[in-house]
Amino acid sequence: MTPRVRAGIALVLATLHLSGCSSWRPASTGDLRGVIARESRQGRIRITRIAPRFGDGRFELRRPEMRGDTIVDSSTVIPISDIPEVETRHFSAGRTLALIVGVPVVIIAALAASFAIGCSSPDSRCGDFTGAPGS
Repeated sequence: MTPRVRAGIALVLATLHLSGCSSWRPASTGDLRGVIARESRQGRIRITRIAPRFGDGRFELRRPEMRGDTIVDSSTVIPISDIPEVETRHFSAGRTLALIVGVPVVIIAALAASFAIGCSSPDSRCGDFTGAPGS
């Protein structure tokens, strides 16, 4: 296997791993305290913030907490009134299936392409099982 093929396989595997087996889904902003209470134990939330003074943006908060009318994590304090949208991480069966099935398919396809390219050259000995040189 050539270094280029190995690099391609590594890139595909890294991309699939980083996309993971979970996805962001909208959470109810009506029950923001319940969402924060649940996620403060489990991990993180992603919020969209609308605040003309500080700029709009999407932020990911790790282990968020409610303190009065603000959401706080280790480095961020955001008033609830500036948050129109909240998202939480959820397990994704489709992504997990794609990861389990997709990785072997991509590896097999890369190996087949590498073999086909190697056998297409005129000097190739593909299919020569006699072991005799030049036959």
